[in-house]
Amino acid sequence: YLGAYNPASSNTPNLDSLMSNGVRFEIVHSPVPLTLPAHTTLFTGKGPLSTGVLRNGDVVSQGLTTLAEELRDQGYRTAAFVSLGTLGTARGLDQGFDHYDASFRGLGRWYRRADEIVDVALSWIDEQQSGPFFVWLHLSDPHGPYAAPGMPPDTEVLLDGQSLGQWNLSKSGRVSLTVELQTGRNTLTWKPLRTYETGRKTRLHVRFDSPRQINRLLRGETLVSRREYEMHPDFSLQLQIDGDSPVALDLEFRGRLARPSKELVLEQYPLEIQHLDAQVGRLRDFLSERDLSDKTLWIGVSDHGEGLYDHGHLGHASAVFEAQLRVAWFMAGSGLPEQTVISEVPSRTEDVYPTLRELLGLVPAADVDGVSKVGCFSGGTCSRSRNTGSYAIEKGGKLAGIAVVEWPYKRLWMRDRGVEVHALDADPLEQRNLLESKEPQPAELRDLEAELDSFYLRLEDALAGRPAQTLDEEQERSLKSLGYL
Repeated sequence: YLGAYNPASSNTPNLDSLMSNGVRFEIVHSPVPLTLPAHTTLFTGKGPLSTGVLRNGDVVSQGLTTLAEELRDQGYRTAAFVSLGTLGTARGLDQGFDHYDASFRGLGRWYRRADEIVDVALSWIDEQQSGPFFVWLHLSDPHGPYAAPGMPPDTEVLLDGQSLGQWNLSKSGRVSLTVELQTGRNTLTWKPLRTYETGRKTRLHVRFDSPRQINRLLRGETLVSRREYEMHPDFSLQLQIDGDSPVALDLEFRGRLARPSKELVLEQYPLEIQHLDAQVGRLRDFLSERDLSDKTLWIGVSDHGEGLYDHGHLGHASAVFEAQLRVAWFMAGSGLPEQTVISEVPSRTEDVYPTLRELLGLVPAADVDGVSKVGCFSGGTCSRSRNTGSYAIEKGGKLAGIAVVEWPYKRLWMRDRGVEVHALDADPLEQRNLLESKEPQPAELRDLEAELDSFYLRLEDALAGRPAQTLDEEQERSLKSLGYL
């Protein structure tokens, strides 16, 4: 969906323009398609086995040194603007940031759109009068719940068959309305406006924030606080009003999609990317107006990809195919060569941290898993990335899959598929398992087999040695709303 990577795409004119003015890495893999451990790697140059942050819900150790801490020590003012609840301050990734904006209060949801992130970031940047600053904008629009701005409503609420309104529950968060109930029986109905691929039933999840007032009027089912109710295919409440006067019922509820269809996802995903790109354009214009463009180093990198039903996987957390692990990485700004593509030497997101340190003139990073890639575009030696392996975890916490890459070969194991080997240069969509071919196997595959086995044992030991994470109610709600639980 990025034009710089795919000339047939026109979704991202602002990002494409940035990439043409800098360095773009063609082949980049993430160690894990999970938000917190992947971002911890980006900020430390260490893979999850080295950081100890293996899952969402873990905590970043204060003993780790982050890029933000390094830059703050160098006199930079540091700020972060976070768009997912999985990166809240309780997770510890805020260390090194003078200002860490991870507030979702009043939204009724656990994510913020790119326009909301850029709004608060521009306000902070505008206050910086002099001296260097480092800003992290966490833009996660290309991510579940796959609801671009302007997406049509998915739910209608009716009272005795008369519409009270339509909402898109997947992006509006909390809905508040006052309903006037007449004497006698009243029927409130939540009606889905779309069909979702949920297995056998069509459903939406609706969560009521204040059911006590409703329960006094209910006939039949009693609503339980802090519980989700599934609608198959609609959900009704029978409310009895005794006496001679109507009753005003203040209603608050929130909902989320239950596994949207492939057609809906493929419609919304590029629209989310377009929205993100437009907000990057806002940021570029803002910096240009303040004569900061020539002084700005841009780093654009993904923490993971999205399945979009590739190989049957919608999201990212539980698969290790290229759709989940292969990511974008570019850098642009003063001092970098223009229109430079690193296409022959693969990279990993562990390499981002040591590369930035070298670009900024800091002491070379020690005790990291990544390597600096500055030599790849400065005329020096293009360092080979260390093969530290990648993994995915099922929602229940079990190991779902692992993968190692020795370009162009990739060996992976998935719990539901077994072992596969792919030649990514000839088969980037991983459709042909070389283990099923009758042709002789390349000698390199024997080394990959040993690497995969070794990585599996180390990862199983690390996961087994971790105590079960205790989540508070807010953290559990956040992880559920984003599809991780």
